[in-house]
Amino acid sequence: MILASKQSRFTRVPPLLLLTCFFSLAFLNRYVCIQLIRQLVVAVGLIALIEIRD
Repeated sequence: MILASKQSRFTRVPPLLLLTCFFSLAFLNRYVCIQLIRQLVVAVGLIALIEIRD
Protein backbone atom coordinates (compact mmCIF):
# COMPACT_ATOMS: atom_id res chain seq x y z
CA MET A 1 0.00 0.00 0.00
CA ILE A 2 2.75 2.46 1.00
CA LEU A 3 4.86 1.39 -1.97
CA ALA A 4 2.01 2.19 -4.37
CA SER A 5 1.58 5.69 -2.93
CA LYS A 6 5.32 6.30 -3.25
CA GLN A 7 5.23 5.14 -6.87
CA SER A 8 2.35 7.50 -7.74
CA ARG A 9 4.09 10.38 -5.98
CA PHE A 10 7.27 9.64 -7.94
CA THR A 11 5.43 9.70 -11.28
CA ARG A 12 3.87 13.04 -10.33
CA VAL A 13 7.33 14.63 -10.05
CA PRO A 14 7.91 16.72 -13.20
CA PRO A 15 10.62 15.30 -15.51
CA LEU A 16 12.33 18.71 -15.59
CA LEU A 17 12.97 18.51 -11.84
CA LEU A 18 14.41 15.01 -12.20
CA LEU A 19 16.66 16.18 -15.04
CA THR A 20 17.82 19.15 -12.96
CA CYS A 21 18.66 16.87 -10.02
CA PHE A 22 20.48 14.45 -12.33
CA PHE A 23 22.57 17.18 -13.97
CA SER A 24 23.43 18.83 -10.65
CA LEU A 25 24.55 15.45 -9.27
CA ALA A 26 26.63 14.79 -12.39
CA PHE A 27 28.24 18.25 -12.10
CA LEU A 28 29.01 17.69 -8.40
CA ASN A 29 30.51 14.28 -9.17
CA ARG A 30 32.68 15.79 -11.90
CA TYR A 31 33.82 18.56 -9.54
CA VAL A 32 34.70 16.00 -6.85
CA CYS A 33 36.59 13.90 -9.42
CA ILE A 34 38.58 16.96 -10.55
CA GLN A 35 39.48 17.77 -6.93
CA LEU A 36 40.58 14.17 -6.29
CA ILE A 37 42.69 14.08 -9.46
CA ARG A 38 44.31 17.41 -8.52
CA GLN A 39 45.19 16.12 -5.04
CA LEU A 40 46.55 12.90 -6.55
CA VAL A 41 48.76 14.88 -8.97
CA VAL A 42 50.05 17.05 -6.09
CA ALA A 43 50.81 13.95 -3.98
CA VAL A 44 52.66 12.25 -6.87
CA GLY A 45 54.61 15.47 -7.53
CA LEU A 46 55.66 15.75 -3.89
CA ILE A 47 56.77 12.10 -3.81
CA ALA A 48 58.76 12.64 -7.03
CA LEU A 49 60.44 15.76 -5.55
CA ILE A 50 61.39 13.85 -2.40
CA GLU A 51 62.78 10.99 -4.51
CA ILE A 52 64.80 13.42 -6.67
CA ARG A 53 66.23 15.19 -3.60
CA ASP A 54 67.36 11.90 -2.05
